[in-house]
Amino acid sequence: MVVYHIDKFVKKCPAEYKLSAIYVIDSICKTSRDKMKTNLYTPRFEKVIPGLMDSLKKAPSKDIVTFFFFFFFFLF
Repeated sequence: MVVYHIDKFVKKCPAEYKLSAIYVIDSICKTSRDKMKTNLYTPRFEKVIPGLMDSLKKAPSKDIVTFFFFFFFFLF
């Protein structure tokens, strides 16, 4: 349900809030990985990321640049 609701929020929220939703996803995935015995949320979010990327294209350009910097710097 968590993944569904966040995916729904990203697709319906105003453009200014799309980047903050990506930070929430990152936090959920990292917490799931570090504090739980099994990583429940990362595989679930992997399935919806392509759709979220399409939705993120509607965000302001400064947020898109920030997101891609964050994505490549912290995740790789």
